[in-house]
Amino acid sequence: MNAFDGFSSVNLFGEKSQKVSLRRGLDLVWGEFSLDSPVEYTFQTSGDACELAFVLSGTIYNSLPEVSFEVAVPSGYAAVWNPPKMKGVHGCFPEENICFVCVSIQRKFLREILSGEHYAKSRKIQSLLRKSRGDVLCHLVPMNTAMMAAVRDILFCPYEAEIGRIYQEGKSLELISHTMGSILSECGQTVGPPEKDKDSQIRFARRILLENMVSPPSLEELADRVGLSVSSLTRGFRVNYGASVFEYLRNVRLEKAQSFLSEGKMNVTEVAYALGFSSPAHLTRIFTARYDITPGEYRRSFRK
Repeated sequence: MNAFDGFSSVNLFGEKSQKVSLRRGLDLVWGEFSLDSPVEYTFQTSGDACELAFVLSGTIYNSLPEVSFEVAVPSGYAAVWNPPKMKGVHGCFPEENICFVCVSIQRKFLREILSGEHYAKSRKIQSLLRKSRGDVLCHLVPMNTAMMAAVRDILFCPYEAEIGRIYQEGKSLELISHTMGSILSECGQTVGPPEKDKDSQIRFARRILLENMVSPPSLEELADRVGLSVSSLTRGFRVNYGASVFEYLRNVRLEKAQSFLSEGKMNVTEVAYALGFSSPAHLTRIFTARYDITPGEYRRSFRK
């Protein structure tokens, strides 16, 4: 993990994390660590920011005692919330490997970004854009593969100094985009309807599928969202990608599982749930059948 010269330490998990102000109204905090014993950290919210926390491993919890609010963000999830101005407490469980990225964006800046009509129709997103007056609005969103990739790009930024800041700013805005897109998808909305030709609709279906890998829509729902019949969607996937819709999804999940396991940041259970497998046993069965090696053995082979 790269640390940029001149970046100051932050209150979020104290010296365990790093912070950079990317631009006015946009801050980034990230960290990777484990604690031997329970430790809680206090923080002060500004009351004028939307916080997006992405947890790659471990569990992070936040609480605002003044309003009796608590939320735990498990591995593979993002939390989006707009806390009022008050003191809070955050922490993690001991002996867990914690790996996270947190993007803090001023509500005014976020409102400028989310000015399109698609966002105006979403009550969840509009609630995040309004100033909190004591109530706490929080959404837990399963991280899709695009979010996980952006988080890892931030953690392993290949550049330093000013170029690194520009790179991480782009990745932070990408995370905001993917997260808001996921919230829209929960409401049955999408950003940018596809062009009305079949190849574009098939590509759009693929995008929806990959952005919702943890909890994909059914075949009927996917076909309806892109304006195709189930048979046309299935035939289009076979022509364009050489597999049925869910065969294609399974292949992508297995490729991502290989990548995550080789990095060694997550264990087999975390990888299974992060990619939408029903259980670690489900991942083990399919992975072993495909690669003739168990996920655990594959992961250990990169630690020798």
